[in-house]
Order: sequence, then structure tokens, then C-alpha cells
Amino acid sequence: MNPSECGCGLSGKGIEFLTELHDKIMDAAAEGIPPSLDEEEREDAMVQFVVHMRYVLEDIGELLDGAVITCNGFTVVGRGYHRFVSDALVYIRSLVSMLIGVESLPDSEVFSFVMEALSSKVHGFFGNALRSLCAADSFNVSKPVGIQDAATWMVLKSVMSVDQAAAREAVHSLSTRTPNTLAACGFLALLVRSPAASAFLEEGVSKSSGLSTVFSAMSHSTDPYKYRTPLDIVACTQHGNADFAGPGVTQQFHALTRAWMNKRGCDSGSQLFVGQSDLDSRKASLYRLPRCEVRMQTPDWSSMVAEVSRKMDAEKGLTEEESRIWISVWTNCHHIVYMSKRIVARRGCTSAMVAWTYCKNNLYAFARGVRTPTGSIDSWAVKSADEFERDMAFAFKGASLVPSMPFTRIQKRAAIAMPGDHARWDCIPVDKRTTELLDTLRAAQRSEDLCVGQGAFRNGSAFALVRASSVEGDAAVSMDTALATSRLASQFK
Repeated sequence: MNPSECGCGLSGKGIEFLTELHDKIMDAAAEGIPPSLDEEEREDAMVQFVVHMRYVLEDIGELLDGAVITCNGFTVVGRGYHRFVSDALVYIRSLVSMLIGVESLPDSEVFSFVMEALSSKVHGFFGNALRSLCAADSFNVSKPVGIQDAATWMVLKSVMSVDQAAAREAVHSLSTRTPNTLAACGFLALLVRSPAASAFLEEGVSKSSGLSTVFSAMSHSTDPYKYRTPLDIVACTQHGNADFAGPGVTQQFHALTRAWMNKRGCDSGSQLFVGQSDLDSRKASLYRLPRCEVRMQTPDWSSMVAEVSRKMDAEKGLTEEESRIWISVWTNCHHIVYMSKRIVARRGCTSAMVAWTYCKNNLYAFARGVRTPTGSIDSWAVKSADEFERDMAFAFKGASLVPSMPFTRIQKRAAIAMPGDHARWDCIPVDKRTTELLDTLRAAQRSEDLCVGQGAFRNGSAFALVRASSVEGDAAVSMDTALATSRLASQFK
């Protein structure tokens, strides 16, 4: 490329310096380029852009860690944070212009170039950058977390700081040039919140489906690493949907959930670099929606969640109160499991989860064994809550029991006092396995060898995670048998 042909807003010496620097970086980064790329692919402008930026931003993760702190679930950024982002965007503009060799490249074209490069071009172990950025169990919109590639995250964050008009123009540009990458670009926009990201996701709303161009492309797609739907991505984000600019994106999610519940198809075409969702995965995503963290959700999002919950439970024949109780069963179980993970992680101990809920005039207990944590704590907590709610619903249905809220003054007082009331261990068991586990726990309690992580009675249920560390004889056999039976039964439901 002739540097004099490049119009990137730099002087002649600046262009010459950037071109020389790029050649040196490509030589230095040659060993890191995947060997699967042939010579022609290595000369691709987008491949060179990704390689160049990952080399330049190699240490950006440490800088971001120092500029971003999390306090009580809220993220606070330092004074230098926005300077990092703006400086990176200036550099990106110059580099893209130099690589393409086009004068006066508008921000919309820079945006389209970077989004296409991050969603499609090979850059290392994870394949494309989208796979790397979706590799985390949860997401933070202000900094990379887990095994996300910090350099590509910073590139995405920086390009999402362009103005909204440029992002809207980019939708039309990508729709014309590479419409099969729109879903991948949409998932990238969900990971980093900004006015430009919201504008990109909202542009081009269809009158028939109510979905925008990008949401139509994502409607039957999943991320390429953990195969999560767009709803799951928001549910896994530490800030929920609170950082989207305006209500437009939430309205798009509302239209998406309606399309899923009505089983309407969307003409998303053949989308590249993403997974394909099926009816079961979309149904599972809708099931998870009322059970995600609501602390950082907006009122519009909460309204959408309530509508989804009502429609799904109506299909099961549940009343609104029963629906609220079963959602609280999952939520309370998940919180107790997650907060008491150290109890379960103790070696040589047997752990169990106990739930209490009213059924008309009586208080019932339901108990099951808990698996030892393996892999991600977040995934383990969610899976444990899923299994417990499924087993509990199956047992209650078999016993012809329907959970209810405490409605008498005596029941309400007992619910408030439950965390410290020893009589809770002697209430009515739902099934035989619960009886065996409660007998074992009472034996451990008499020997003062019971560790309990007790939660309050909330929205119709209370939970405790318990551990018996030195159960002996028949009690140990009964507890291990109940745990094994619970695991075995869950595999055949």
C-alpha cells in the first residue's frame, strides 16, 4: 500500500509512521497468527486489523482493572477510563483508514469494518473474537471478565463510542454487503452498552413482526461458545438491561419474546459465526427469564418478564399465586446454594437442600441431596436450582399438593420466625426421600454436628443448605442413599 494514498486524518509523516509501525507489528506478531490462515488470508485487511490491535492492546486488561472497581454490585470507573476508550477510537480510525486506503472514511464505515472483523476474522485460540467475548459465564459492560480477550473487548468498547447516526448507517451497510453477519454483530452489541449499541440494535423495525433488522437476524441464533440466546446474554450481564440507552432495546426484546411464545418464524436467513437455536432452547430461555436477577432491571423489562411468566404458567394451568411461588422456589434455592457454596465444597461431608412451604393449613418440608460444586460456581448454582425445582414440582404433583402463601396470622408469624425455629425440622415431609434426609439431619443435629445455611421465608418458601460432616451408621447410609436416588431420578425425568 502506498502511504500517500491513505486518507486517515494524519499528516504525511504520521501516515508514514503508522504504516512503518504496522509492518513491524505484523512481523512481531507473525508467530501468533493461526497457522490455518494462508498467505492470502494473512493479507486480508480485517485479519491484519485484529492482529495489530491485539498486539497494541496486549496489556489493556491490567489498565482496565486499575480503572474500574466494583462495589456492592455497582461498577465505578476512574477518570482515565473514558480517555482509554476515546484514544483507542482515534487510533482505530487511523488504522482502518490506512489499511483500506480510502480518504475521508466516515465513522459508519469504520464501525461496519470493525464489527465485521470482530465477528468473522480468525484471531487466535477461540477462533473469531465473538467466541472469545462470549466465553465468560457472566458479563460486565465496563470491563472484560473471566477469559474474555481484553484487547478485542477494548476494540469493541471503543468502536461502540461512535455517534448513533453512524451506528444506524452501519446497519444498512452491513445489510447490503454482508447480511449473514448481522446476528454475530448483534451479539457483539449486546455485550457492550452505549447509545451507539442501542441505535444499532433498534434500527429498521419491521411493521409486521415489530423486530428490528438486527433482532430479526438474532431471533433464532445463539452465541457461538455457550449457545445462549439474546435473552440469556442480558440475563447473564451483571448490569441487566439498565445500561441500554432508552427503552427501544427492551421493546425489541418484548417483540422477540412475543414472537417466540406465538411460535412465529422470522426470516433471519443463514447467519454465519453464530449458533442456531431450536424450540426447546428458546423455551428454556423464556423459562429462565423470570428467574434472573432483577436488581438492575428497568420497569419496562420487569413488565415484559411478568407478561412472559403469566403466559407460560397459563399454559401449565397455574394460577398467578402458584406461579409466583414456584418462581420464588427457584430464586430462593439459587440464592442459598450460591451463598452457601463453601458448605457444600467441604470434603468428606454430605450436603442437602431443604425447602419449606405451606399447603393450605399445613407446613411441608421437601429435601434433596446437593451435588459437590464442579467447574463454574455460577453454572453449578443455576443447575442445582433447576434440578431442585424440577424434583420438588414432581414430588408435589405426585402428592397432590399445591404450594400456597401463608394466609393466617399464625402462619405469617411462624414464617417470619422460621429461620430460628427448631420445630421446622419436624414438619410434614412431602415424600419418603425427604423423610430419610430429615431423620439423618435430626440425628446430626442431636450430636451438634449440623452446619446450616438458612434463608428467610420469602414469597411463599424458605430454604436451608445443610451439611452433616460426621454422620455414622444407618443415618449415613440413608443420607447417601437418598442423595444417590435423587441424582438417579433426575436423569430420567
